[in-house]
Amino acid sequence: MGLYPWLTQNDWLAGRLRHTYLRQRFSISSPSEYIDQLSEHSLAVCARFHALCFCIQTETPFVALASNSHKVAALLHDTQLSSKRLQPETPSTLTPAEWQFSATELSRIREFNRLAVQRIDAMFDRIAAL
Repeated sequence: MGLYPWLTQNDWLAGRLRHTYLRQRFSISSPSEYIDQLSEHSLAVCARFHALCFCIQTETPFVALASNSHKVAALLHDTQLSSKRLQPETPSTLTPAEWQFSATELSRIREFNRLAVQRIDAMFDRIAAL
């Protein structure tokens, strides 16, 4: 059990914790736990770039909300995924079943992930050679 869930088990102490710390009791304590939990979802609504990155890595169907940055749209372009996955501030009323990846999208995601690992390894090899 993480620190924040443990702290909030005591009513007297929980009543004295700042709201910020109370919210932490619902946090995930490790990256691997986050990835495991994310991969179990049938649909994720991503308002942040890194959440989108994890969805692509874990092949978790997603809807990405438009932001004030080009990064989300650029990542969708790089993975060759449909622009329908990029929604305005409020996503459409499509159901999670309608957001499942097609066979083509899954193939593109898997190729993107494979190439990403190769490129990252090559980058670190170049750095090590310096």
